[in-house]
Amino acid sequence: MASYDSMPRLWVRALLGAALAGAVTALVASGDTPENPLPVEKTLVAVVDMGRVLAGCKEWQDAVQERARMLDTAHRTLDKLVRKDQVLRNEYENLAPGTDERQKKADELQAALQEYDQSRQQLDEEAARQHEAAVRSLFAKLNRVVAEYAKEHDIRVVLKKQGFDLSEPQSVEQSLQIATTEVLYADPALDISGPVLERLNAEYTGPIEVK
Repeated sequence: MASYDSMPRLWVRALLGAALAGAVTALVASGDTPENPLPVEKTLVAVVDMGRVLAGCKEWQDAVQERARMLDTAHRTLDKLVRKDQVLRNEYENLAPGTDERQKKADELQAALQEYDQSRQQLDEEAARQHEAAVRSLFAKLNRVVAEYAKEHDIRVVLKKQGFDLSEPQSVEQSLQIATTEVLYADPALDISGPVLERLNAEYTGPIEVK
């Protein structure tokens, strides 16, 4: 029986894929970006540090908390079904072969296993839908805010800048970041993440309603 613990890794991979697909996305690990970039009236190029945006965006952090609640509920639901399956399996194995009682218990066990599979699939789909909705909402607003800011400051191009910490254990996610790095260096003065994040948070009215 597959474990629901694989969902966090799927979430990370999905997040990376969505971040790479955004027009102005990045995962920046460095902390040398100034809070207030230099005047950009004559700047043709700017960069957005998605690491700062994800960490500081109130809407995104509320979405992360909502997903954590969903995962906790999913774990508890599936754990309960696993215990139910184990009880039925033990009862089935303790019955004499060839008896009507054993066949009846086998049918109950099969139904319980199907219930587990259906519940797990449903929970997977719900988590995927929540994640997709959160990603689409964030990047739709991010793209609009960046475009508005760029037009106001006569910026012609906004690039994503990815960063990664090579001191961390090697992972599929890190390899993906390395393989897709596009900007090897950008002057910190070109980073407009601060004002972009301020605008995103200014538009957010409150946390996601807990259902």
